[in-house]
Amino acid sequence: MKILMTPHAFWHLQWMAQRTDCELSSMGILSLDKRGFTVADVVLVKQEVSAAHVDLDMEWWAEKQVELFETRGIQPWQTSVWLHTV
Repeated sequence: MKILMTPHAFWHLQWMAQRTDCELSSMGILSLDKRGFTVADVVLVKQEVSAAHVDLDMEWWAEKQVELFETRGIQPWQTSVWLHTV
């Protein structure tokens, strides 16, 4: 099975990465079709970062998942891919 990324999601991740010298973490919003999984967009997670460390605020992320479900119908499994820069 493949994991693909839309140009929009790739651009969004690159755009965020260019704004910091530190590592950056985000969660991908997935869809599933006959080709496999596709990362359609990325959500920047509240986090504490340094050049070599990331500490995600998991309470914030849990609340964001509820918001994504209630406002856009995005299921929790659709936000289960962790993306990061180096």
